[in-house]
Amino acid sequence: MKGRADLFVRAILCASIVLMATSITLVWLMQRHCGFPSDLVDDRTLLRRPATNERQQRQQRPRKEDLSLQRQLEQKKQLIADLRTIVQGLQKRVKEQESRIRLVSATSSPVQQHEIQRIAAATDKRGIRLASHAPGNLTREEKELTSAEYMRLISTRDAFPFLLNYFGWQGRGVGGEIGVYGMEFSDRLIRIWRPERFELMELRDRHEFKTRRDLLHYEGRAAKVNVTWHQGFSWDIAGNFSDSYFDFLYIDGSHHYDSVLKDLHDFWPKMRSGAILAGHDFCGDRMHQTIQVQPGVNATIPWCGVYDGRDQTRKTARRGGEKQGQQGSARAVLEFFAAKAIRVFHTREDRIESDMYNERLETPPPRSNPSWWVVVP
Repeated sequence: MKGRADLFVRAILCASIVLMATSITLVWLMQRHCGFPSDLVDDRTLLRRPATNERQQRQQRPRKEDLSLQRQLEQKKQLIADLRTIVQGLQKRVKEQESRIRLVSATSSPVQQHEIQRIAAATDKRGIRLASHAPGNLTREEKELTSAEYMRLISTRDAFPFLLNYFGWQGRGVGGEIGVYGMEFSDRLIRIWRPERFELMELRDRHEFKTRRDLLHYEGRAAKVNVTWHQGFSWDIAGNFSDSYFDFLYIDGSHHYDSVLKDLHDFWPKMRSGAILAGHDFCGDRMHQTIQVQPGVNATIPWCGVYDGRDQTRKTARRGGEKQGQQGSARAVLEFFAAKAIRVFHTREDRIESDMYNERLETPPPRSNPSWWVVVP
């Protein structure tokens, strides 16, 4: 009996040894092929360890999001480098143009010097100084934006000759005005812009008109600028000019809808590509500040304001009374250029920029009529 018990114990020991050896072998195989440490092999580790390996593999493998962020970072670095190059070029150009401003100021009259200094010192919302000359080879869109910002700072028609000089046209080009009346504005254009030729179109030879013409000849300016007076209706005179003739033309004749529309149709082919076509009296009375440009499309125009007692064109003008609206002229301009998908700009004159259309009662009423302008494609 005792021998059987010893044999049974020995059998159990042998079985235990075999199981232990088998376990050790399994642990060795698992450690070799799966990378499991021998002291962590239990049920929980066997369930958790593969997840750890997957996480390590995911960390080692770059994700799509990381690649996308890396590409965006590289693009931003390249953009910053490009912007730095552009800024350096602009700084160099500004220095060159400041020297031009000093040169022009030294050879200009006191009035022109004052105006040039105002323009040169003006800054836009970003604090970038306006140079004396715009960069060359501007596209129409760039010229529109440039002229709009330029005229926003000095928002009066008196700035047109300086805008033309800013585009590099001083001393060259062809200009003209339809309806010069006393020739005040044409005289300013000729003296400051100094184009090669200037065409005056006026029906009547008024005293002020004749006096200014004689003064131009007396000063010798007419010899430097070929000034020609064409007497008659503008639509009869249009045939005297070839197509693509004018670099700047100012329409200030009859302000009736039909007359303005006829001037636009007749003189539009006479404008060069990149030229500026402009005109006066872009405003309406209080009852007609909203104009239907196209079916379902309305536009708001400035209020003409009140008379200041110095209006020489109307004997019935009463100081402080509402000025006669020029909505017919404005409607002709808006309709004509809306059909061509061309943007129309206008000056502010004596209006407050934050209340262009005088919607607030406390805003002072304007007394000067705005001018409109477009850049010819």
